[in-house]
Amino acid sequence: MGIQATIQRKVSEFFQPFTTSDTPPDELVAPSPPARPSRRDILFGRGVPSALLGAAMSIPAFAEKTVEDEISDQYKSGDKSYDPLLRRLVDRCTYGASADDLKLAKQMGYDEYLDYQLDYNQIDDGDLNDRLSDFQSLNWSAKQLADAANEGNYEVFYEAINSTIVRSAYSKRQLYERMVEFWRDHFNIYIEKDYMYYVLPTDTREVVRKHALGKFPDMLWASAHSPAMLIYLDNDPSSKEAPNQNYARELMELHTLGVGNYTQKDVEEVARCFTGYSFVWEYEAANWGTFKFYGWAHDRGKKKVLGREIPKKGGVEDAEIVLDILTADPNYAPITGQFIGRKLANWLWGYNPPQALVDSIADTYVSSGGDIKKMAKVALSQEWLAQSLPKLKRPYHLVMSTLRMVPSTISDFWGIRYTLSLMGHEPYQWAPPNGYPDTLDFWAGGLLPRWRYGSYIYSQNYNPLFNLKAFEGDMDVKKFMNRLKTTFFGGKMTNSDKEILEAYVSEDFDSEWRRRETLGLAVSSSNFQWY
Repeated sequence: MGIQATIQRKVSEFFQPFTTSDTPPDELVAPSPPARPSRRDILFGRGVPSALLGAAMSIPAFAEKTVEDEISDQYKSGDKSYDPLLRRLVDRCTYGASADDLKLAKQMGYDEYLDYQLDYNQIDDGDLNDRLSDFQSLNWSAKQLADAANEGNYEVFYEAINSTIVRSAYSKRQLYERMVEFWRDHFNIYIEKDYMYYVLPTDTREVVRKHALGKFPDMLWASAHSPAMLIYLDNDPSSKEAPNQNYARELMELHTLGVGNYTQKDVEEVARCFTGYSFVWEYEAANWGTFKFYGWAHDRGKKKVLGREIPKKGGVEDAEIVLDILTADPNYAPITGQFIGRKLANWLWGYNPPQALVDSIADTYVSSGGDIKKMAKVALSQEWLAQSLPKLKRPYHLVMSTLRMVPSTISDFWGIRYTLSLMGHEPYQWAPPNGYPDTLDFWAGGLLPRWRYGSYIYSQNYNPLFNLKAFEGDMDVKKFMNRLKTTFFGGKMTNSDKEILEAYVSEDFDSEWRRRETLGLAVSSSNFQWY
């Protein structure tokens, strides 16, 4: 089977909704039928209407089965080659269930592997630390970063993004890194605003990474005192004469209670409580860019937030009372628990989590004082995960998974970052405060850049540099396919994917490039898009 025939077959499968006798909705009908696309047309986006590309991301049959369904199918077929529930746990804990991850999980068993990932500080991450040793600024202050920029050292600007990619792809503390991404979205900050290249690295270090599997109230407190957050949401110039409401609103809408659980009057009162919360402005000061409370700018009048009175003549503690109400007040902690619980369940369990699961996580939030490890453990418990469905990999997740499947090294990050930007998912580049979406609808239309990525990632051989020895050298097609199944699909490859990939590589099996192209086709297969 030639590559064009292979792609034609894939396209036919993707376009299946338009070949049935059912009449498609008007909005899904292309204005004019496309000519038969070539491989180049498909991979590089010519002649394929966007509506059809969107349809191509429709949920494949395997993604509509829960783990319980898969176990039932497996029992009927007698296939005992992989454990669906354990596979789902590793999928949720990592940026790509590599063969090594699955082997470790199988050795440990479900509960021990989950505890292992949650107790992340006990995991030896020496290889990652070696990779991070090239980054100069990970522990620098905002002042040090600003001074470096003044001296013309602009490379440090990008170390926050580049180190994020390295950690996601190569850390053994995979669940911790996935939780870092979750909180990075929850407390989103756009790196292109104002002084953010100088102050955001501190926020990443002291807010997100420090508390990603700690206590939520501690993380919220750290965020509320973070110069990066205060600048991003315009609280840094807020004073009693002109209280800015932006941070106050997002604090309740996006960080704690959610829409509909506060009033405009609450926003105004919270904004008054946060007047004077800013950072050290004097550039000559050694602590430039750190938190500072300006008492002269604070509104010291009496306030009332969410029904609780905050007495007059207060100072820096006024805002801290607000944080206590949002995270620990008996009337509002359950609301915050529901809001955090639903987002966390959507992240770890899957789209549209059951209300009973959300309730269970929210109850854990209240009873544990916002212990994130305990909440994550509920979402990933066997009882609940057995009922989950696969999720679509967001672009960042897709790219990280390809870096994890086979040994790889990144020496120049521009290519990876450019790829992520084409897919609309480069870290710290989401401008609104709500963070990158975690929904199927938002990401389902991005098929073309995914195919582009799959078409070249293993075909070029300079950066990232992949060690593909396992797929080269003297072997037969059967051995090649077995390695592909184990390495890229964790032991689970659909018959459709197997048939297509095997037919394609068999046509010119002795060609190294044909084998590399086959790996690229595996990355662009439907099966690889889900986890």
